[in-house]
Amino acid sequence: MKSSEYIQLFLEYLKTLPQASKIAVLFEGASFYYNQLYYKLILCSLSNIKQIVIITTENIKDHVTKRALLISKNCLIEYQIYETISPERAELVYKKLNSKNWDGRYLTKLCNDEDDIIRYIKNLNDIIDVLYSASYGKGFENHYADMFSQSDSEINKKYLYALCTLELLGVNYIPERILPGLLPAFEIKFNYKKFKKEYEEILIIRNHRVKVRCMRLIQKVVKLELESEEYIELLRQVVLQITGQFREGDINEWSELFQKTLLVKRLLSEKILNIYDILQLLQMLEDDCKMYSYYWIQRGIAEQKVSNFEKADNYFRKAISKNKKSYQAHHALAKNLMERGIFDYINKKSTQYAPYYFDEGQKEMRSIIENTSFRFVSNNCTKIKIFGIMNQKAYVKESYI
Repeated sequence: MKSSEYIQLFLEYLKTLPQASKIAVLFEGASFYYNQLYYKLILCSLSNIKQIVIITTENIKDHVTKRALLISKNCLIEYQIYETISPERAELVYKKLNSKNWDGRYLTKLCNDEDDIIRYIKNLNDIIDVLYSASYGKGFENHYADMFSQSDSEINKKYLYALCTLELLGVNYIPERILPGLLPAFEIKFNYKKFKKEYEEILIIRNHRVKVRCMRLIQKVVKLELESEEYIELLRQVVLQITGQFREGDINEWSELFQKTLLVKRLLSEKILNIYDILQLLQMLEDDCKMYSYYWIQRGIAEQKVSNFEKADNYFRKAISKNKKSYQAHHALAKNLMERGIFDYINKKSTQYAPYYFDEGQKEMRSIIENTSFRFVSNNCTKIKIFGIMNQKAYVKESYI
C-alpha cells in the first residue's frame, strides 16, 4: 500500500466485504504512510466495516519520527521488540527445543550442562543463531564472515555494500531495474544473475524489488568499504533514477526513497558521509531536484550544520515557495532564525541583529502554532523551552521538527 492509489484500491476492496466485517491488515515499513493510513483508512467510515486494525512493522528511528498524528488521535498501540534474549527467555527457548526432541548435537560439545546451555543461548542473543550454532558448530556471524571472505567478485561486494548502505538509511527495498546503475563505474561488468546467486541467502527479492536481510548480523562482520566518492555517486544515482517519478506533495514509494536517501540527519548519524560531502552531494543535485521542497529543506539543514545561517534561510524560503503548506519547511525556517540569533549573540557577531533574528524566528514559530492546518503537529511535536534571559533575548533550549 505504498501510495495513496494503492490505499484507495484497498478501500474499494473493503466496500465489497459483508456487513459488520472486522479487518486486520499487515503493512511492513509503514511509518512513511502513517498520515495516509489515518486519513484514508482509519477515518474511512465504511458502513460495512465494524473494526479495522492495521499492524505495522518499523524500525524505531523511522517510527518515532512519524508517529505524532497517530498519538494525537489516540489510535496507536506500540509494542517494542527487543533484540536481546533475557535469561528467562533463554530458558523458555531451551525447554521448547527439549520438548520437541530437537537434536542440538553441537550444544553438548559447546556446553557442560543445562545452565551452561541457557547462558550460551542468552549470549548468542538470536534464536536462529542458536539453531545454526547447535546444528553446524558455528554462528551466523562466522558463517557470513566466511561467505564474504571467500567471495572472489569485488564488483558483487561493491553492490552488496551499496544495498547495505541504503538499508542503513531506512530504505526497505530498491527496485531491481535501478540497481545496476547505482554504481556507474562497475555497471558494464555487473552481472545481476550471478550477484543474486552468490548472495541468495541474504537477499530478499519480492515484486521486482531487492533488499538485504539479517542486517544486524551482517553489520557486525561487513565493513562497508566504499570510498566517499563512491557513496556520493551511489546516493546521486539513486536520486537521479527516481526524480520525475513523483510530484511535489506526492506520497508513494518513490518520494519515500527520495527522502530517505537525502535525509541529512541519518547520513550523519550512520557515518555514511561527513557534512562537507553532504553539501557537495546536494549541490550536485540542484538542477535535478530544485522542484522539490524536501530537497531545499535538507540543503538548508546541511548549511545550518556548518553555521551558514544566511544560506540556510534562503534554502528554507525556497522550500516554502515550492510548498507553502509544508510544516517542515516553516519549522526549519523558524528554528534557523532563532539559532542564528543565538549564534550571533554567543559569538558576539552582529549582536545588534541577534534580537531581530530571534524575534522573527519566534513569530514564525507562533504562526505555525496558530495555523489550523498545522494544529495536530504543533500540539504534539513542537517542543520549545525558553530559558536564560540574557540582556534583551532568551535562548531556545529545545526545538523538535
